[in-house]
Formats: sequence, structure tokens, C-alpha cells
Amino acid sequence: LGETGEQVLRMAEFMDIGTTKLQAFNSAIGTLGRDMDFTRDLLQTFNERVSDISSVQGIADDFARIGLSARDFADSEDAIDRFMVFADKLQKVSAKDRMTAVEAILGGDLSVVGQLGGMEEILRLMDEAVEKGHIFSEQQLTLAADFQRAFRSVGRTITSMSNNLGSTLMPVLLRIASLIDNITGKIS
Repeated sequence: LGETGEQVLRMAEFMDIGTTKLQAFNSAIGTLGRDMDFTRDLLQTFNERVSDISSVQGIADDFARIGLSARDFADSEDAIDRFMVFADKLQKVSAKDRMTAVEAILGGDLSVVGQLGGMEEILRLMDEAVEKGHIFSEQQLTLAADFQRAFRSVGRTITSMSNNLGSTLMPVLLRIASLIDNITGKIS
């Protein structure tokens, strides 16, 4: 839970997306059997592609094949909204064009998102995640992240104590090992 709290807070801040919206979208992506790392990669990659529409001709052509241009994303509030515009448009083209566009724009493992429905389906899944309580509050996320930081701090302290204790006891342990070697040599 601590790592999840940190991850959600960091990602929400980096992408300028509310934590509730991000978790709900991640839950929708989770229906494909994917995790938060996948969601992060998906949103980052998609955001980069949208940013490249105006400057990279090949990317513009890939979006144009399904009827999208930079103007279609202009009113989008964040990466999730931009992705939903894309997902909605994908539902209006043939299955072949959908898979070709997803592969060209997202590539590799991210192309699995072609299996998601359009904007309405994603919003339904997001609403369902909120209604079923799959979303942590901002306070819960902060507490989880604080716990994770404290847990790591305790771990570093224990490691440091072990190292100090080990270095203090090392001369004694070496002498004991030497004595055991001597005794074993005499017994043999």
C-alpha cells in the first residue's frame, strides 16, 4: 500500500492529473490485466505522441488515418482526457484500422489498449471503480506514502546498525574462526 501511495502521488503530480481520476483510469486499464506501471507508460507515451503531432510528420499521419489531428486534443484537460478522445475515435474505425493505428501510435505492449472500449466505456469503468471504493482518498495516499518513507528509513537504520555491529564483532569472529581451524586441524 505504501508503494502504491507514493506511486500514485508522484505520477499524479508529474502528469498534473487528480489522484482520484488517475486511480479510476488505472482501474479501467486494470480490466486488461495491467498495472500502474503500464498506465504510466501508456499515458507518457501517448502524451509524447500527441505532442509530436505538430512537429513529426509520420506521427501526424498515424493520427490522421483515424481522423484525428492536434486540434482534436486542444480542449483536453490532461493526458487521460486526450487518451479518451483517441479511444473514442478508435471505436469509430474498422478493427483493422484500429489495430494499425494503435500499433503505429503506441506500439509494442501498449497496443493492448485497442481492446478497451471508447470514452463511454472507459468512463463507465472509472465510475465503477469510484463507486466500489477502489480509490484511495488523498489523505489515505499521503498516509501510505508517509508510512513507506518511514519504513524505508527504519530499514536503512537497521542496515546501518547491522553494518556497525558486524564491523565491531569482526575481529572477535575472525579469532573464533581461527581457533576453530586450529582445533579442527589438531583433531584431524
